[in-house]
Amino acid sequence: MAIASITAWLNTPNPNYTHGRLLYEQYGDDRLVLAIIKSGSGSYHFTKLHAAMVKLNERKDLEPKRITYTPPAQDEPLQSQFNVTSKPKVKTDLDDAPPEIRQIRNLKNEKFAEARHLLVVARVSDSKEHRLEAALKILDNMDYVNESWLVMDTWRETGKILEMKKEQATVSVADLSTQELLQKDKNLPSYICKARGRYNEQTDPRRKTKALAKVQELLNLQSAIKRRLDELV
Repeated sequence: MAIASITAWLNTPNPNYTHGRLLYEQYGDDRLVLAIIKSGSGSYHFTKLHAAMVKLNERKDLEPKRITYTPPAQDEPLQSQFNVTSKPKVKTDLDDAPPEIRQIRNLKNEKFAEARHLLVVARVSDSKEHRLEAALKILDNMDYVNESWLVMDTWRETGKILEMKKEQATVSVADLSTQELLQKDKNLPSYICKARGRYNEQTDPRRKTKALAKVQELLNLQSAIKRRLDELV
C-alpha cells in the first residue's frame, strides 16, 4: 500500500530533505541509496533521494511503521510548544549540587531530548496508534521536565530537596496469576467506563489527550488479559 507520508512528501512543492531522508531510512532498503542520503544534503543527494522515494511510493508491500529517529544537533527546542518556561543560564551547572539534584538534572535532560525526538516521529508517523503513543510519551516527559525545574529551583532557593513523583510500573500480563487475571478482567469494565467519563469531561487539549491515551491503555490491557485467559483454558 502507498504510505501517506511518502505521498505527501512527494506532493510537497518544497519537500524537506531531512524529513524525506527519515522516511526513506524507515521504509527503504536500498543500501546504496541509504549510504548516499546519509553522506550529505546537497542537490545530488536530494536528486537521489527524490528518485528513490518515487520508486518507494510505487511499492505495494509497505505497511505503516513506528519511526526511529536520531535528530541532528540543530533541532529546534520544544519549550514554546509545551509551555515550558525558558530558564536563564545559571552561573553553575549544578556540579556542586547534591547527587539527588544532579541525577534529576541529568534525567530531565534525557527526557527532554527524547521528547524532541518523539515530536519529529509524531509528525511523520502514518499510524494513528503510533502518533498517540508518541504524543502520550511527550506529555509524560514534559511533565517530568517541568517538575524537575520546580525541584531544582526549590533547592537553589531553600536548600530543600523535594521528592519527585514516582512513575507507576507497567502491568505485565504474563506475570499475573490466573486469579489476578480474573480479578482484573472483572474490574476493568468499570475502570474503562470511568476513564471514558473523564475523557468526555476534559476540555483542555493536553489533558484530553492524556485521558484518551488512558482509555486506550486500559482497552489494550483488557484485550491482553482476555487473550491470556483464552490461552490458559
